[in-house]
Amino acid sequence: MDQPVESKQRRFVSLHRRLIVLLLLVGLLPLLVVAMLNNLQSARTLTDLANSQLRELAVSSMEKIERDLFDRYGNVQAFANSDGARAMDPLRIIPLMTRMTNIYAPFYRLMIVADSSGTVIAASSARPDGTYLDGASLIGQTVRGEEWFEIWQERRIRPGTVFVDDVHVDRRVARLYGDDGYVVGFSHGIFNQSGTLIGVWLNLVDWNTEQAILRTAEQRPQDEGATTVRLTLVNRDGLILSNSADVPPLSRSYVPDPGVLVEQAQSQGYADKDFGLNWSVIATQQRTEALATAQRQTLQTLLSAVGLGVLVVLVGLLAARLITRPLQTLQVAADQVAAGNLQVNVPVGPGEIGQVAQAFNSMTSQLRGLYASLEEQVTQRTAQLEVTLNDLQQRSVELQLSQEQLSATNRTLAESEQRYRSLFERTQEVLNETEVLYRTARSLIGSEQLGTVLQSVVDGAVDAISANAVSLMTIDMDAREVTSFVRGGPGSAAIELVAFDELLDGLSGWVLRHEKPALSPGSAPDPRESTSVQQRRVALDNGSIIVVPLLYRSTMLGTMTAINRRDQREFTPHDVELLVTMANQAAVALQNARLYAAAQQELAERRRVEEELRSYQEHLEEQVATRTAELAQVAAELGVINQHLREGVALARDIQVGLLPDRPPWDLQQLNVFGMSLAASEVGGDFYTYIATPNHAGGMVAVGDISGKGIGAALMMALTTSALETEARTTTAPAVLLNTLNQTLAARLRGNQMNAAVLLVSIDQDRQEIVAANAGMIAPLLIRDGAVHYIDVSGFPLGTAQHTYQELRIAFEPNDLLLLVSDGVVEAHNSAAELYGFERLEHCIRAIDPAISLNTLIEQIMVDILRFTGSSEQHDDITVVALRPASPLMAYTLVSPSTSDEVTG
Repeated sequence: MDQPVESKQRRFVSLHRRLIVLLLLVGLLPLLVVAMLNNLQSARTLTDLANSQLRELAVSSMEKIERDLFDRYGNVQAFANSDGARAMDPLRIIPLMTRMTNIYAPFYRLMIVADSSGTVIAASSARPDGTYLDGASLIGQTVRGEEWFEIWQERRIRPGTVFVDDVHVDRRVARLYGDDGYVVGFSHGIFNQSGTLIGVWLNLVDWNTEQAILRTAEQRPQDEGATTVRLTLVNRDGLILSNSADVPPLSRSYVPDPGVLVEQAQSQGYADKDFGLNWSVIATQQRTEALATAQRQTLQTLLSAVGLGVLVVLVGLLAARLITRPLQTLQVAADQVAAGNLQVNVPVGPGEIGQVAQAFNSMTSQLRGLYASLEEQVTQRTAQLEVTLNDLQQRSVELQLSQEQLSATNRTLAESEQRYRSLFERTQEVLNETEVLYRTARSLIGSEQLGTVLQSVVDGAVDAISANAVSLMTIDMDAREVTSFVRGGPGSAAIELVAFDELLDGLSGWVLRHEKPALSPGSAPDPRESTSVQQRRVALDNGSIIVVPLLYRSTMLGTMTAINRRDQREFTPHDVELLVTMANQAAVALQNARLYAAAQQELAERRRVEEELRSYQEHLEEQVATRTAELAQVAAELGVINQHLREGVALARDIQVGLLPDRPPWDLQQLNVFGMSLAASEVGGDFYTYIATPNHAGGMVAVGDISGKGIGAALMMALTTSALETEARTTTAPAVLLNTLNQTLAARLRGNQMNAAVLLVSIDQDRQEIVAANAGMIAPLLIRDGAVHYIDVSGFPLGTAQHTYQELRIAFEPNDLLLLVSDGVVEAHNSAAELYGFERLEHCIRAIDPAISLNTLIEQIMVDILRFTGSSEQHDDITVVALRPASPLMAYTLVSPSTSDEVTG
């Protein structure tokens, strides 16, 4: 059966096509060569012009950015050298910051002033738009370890210059503004008239202002028609700081796109100042846009060639048709056979073409028979291969499942091994410390010789903190003299007793004056020591030093000092706590020795009196019995003191836990609440309490954080909670309560160099409202419909400054959840010094089923925090309190922090 088929490939190689191609080459080749040469020359000229314009744009943009940053360079010098800054008075500095923020808006996101010890004393209280900024939450925090502070503290920058910190994310800005926190830092030292560094001023410049300069410069050529012109700012390492694609700063290196023209301008500093961040502005433009003129010329030439080509094709078709018609029929049949149609038969004509047609028909007949045989063989072989393939696929699936199960088992075993190893190491460390303290306590109890007792304390301290040398001296403060001196450790031979007046020039003098421990690192001079003491310390190759006071009921008995060489490790705050514990033991031992000596003297006196007045024995019998009872009472007091030494820390912890409420004083079917607190040491400064309101339609919850740790913080915690509960009897308005507490506790807090952060939340169940007031705590978190919101209420901690507290009223709906947390939650960190932070807290909250009980919810939050910190030491107390309005038809479960017994309301 005849089936005409046209094969494009065969037509191309046919004589017909060859004739047409030959005519096209002869007619079009010269025209195409001329068009190509013209296009190359135009492209070269336009490329040079575009590169010149891009280079000029990059240079001018870089100069604008440098000029703007240099203005910020001069501003921080002026701020730091102002009289308000040199006064180092927060009441003068904070208004100055507010005024400068408004004047230079919108450049500055945050201003901070830290004193010479690295403690923040002032921070911005206003945003660039004039709205309130919670800078007070930064006051009291430390900036030690941050490069901008350490470089001024160590005088590693030339006087008269400014330290410029490249683009980075500042966690304070991110938290206060709730955004990415990208800034550029400018810092300058604050010096007094004698040239001594008394503080550091830090300005954090809004990175968006520099990005705006770049976008404005980019818009000008785009408005003029160069729509593909783009500007990219990179730092010295080639990382992108800003570009039109909104790539996050510092997220990846700049790589130019193919097909663009690129020019670059690098920062060379500004004016005669030592300033310049080695940034570069890269200007790019799509090559197609820059060479559009040359492309239009080439297009016109190509259109002319196409017209000429059409004419040549028409002539070629006419000539080729006359030449190739006799072969057309045979070619069509051959194309059909090539396409798989073996039923084709060619009409047989006269002549040689007829003979070829007859041979072609014979060939197709043979091909039809061969094709049928091959098709049968292929069908059989395909069936066999399908069976084999199915078997292989089944075995592959089985092997893959076995491999995945083995990998999961290996991962589980590795995680378990790591967790058990960390737990064992921490347990071993605690046991070692407990054993040293136990041995020291036994020696204190079992010896009556003061020298032997003090030597046991010193030797125990050497073992407890692995010190090179430990010394203990007792001091008569009234006589201003050292009464005894004991030393121990491998390097104790180098420790010499110095005169009392010379002692006051060193770290021991600072401890005697302030009556609190001191930790001095070995990496830098300690400003608490005189120059001569610092020089002697270097000469003796002394590194890290701890000095703690020996205090007994506010009486200074002496000091205890631990020293390591410069090539040995730095002491830690944990070492300080251990040494304080042992110093307390030594102080009790000293007091015991004094009481024992007094008792011995009293006994000798009693015997002398008995000898002299033996004749009056019957008359004085009653008095002797009374005196004997008094001596027995003294002995009993000595035993009690020793017992308190062993049980003091445990008792303090039990008392503190007892101060925390196990259930609220209101109806659980109206308002459900649960709290939990983990102390960083045996006793801590965090607390929470529940207070009933007079109308019984809700209640008040207070969460607080006393600065510091240990017994002092625990005592101040008890005082604060007691004062709070007392004042709450007259008013339950949170802002009024905070104002009253600040007036009541400010003097005592300042006298003990402490402050108290307190958050009060009153819940009105009838109105379904929350009334909150804040004195330095983290803002409350309101979880509603799966979203986490922060209640924006803030204020200074109690005892830091005269301050009038404000309160905020918001709705509290039946399905809402309110979380109150201390800063120990977000500031918990792991072994890589990464903070748990607000983002992890929010992610943890969102991942928890909102319908579970509050005690389970808080336990899951605590588990997530401890899982994140791992084996890292807990540096601050962690407290979380959760509240949820309850339906009258529902029952809720509370768990006591001390017993974990369930109580159902």
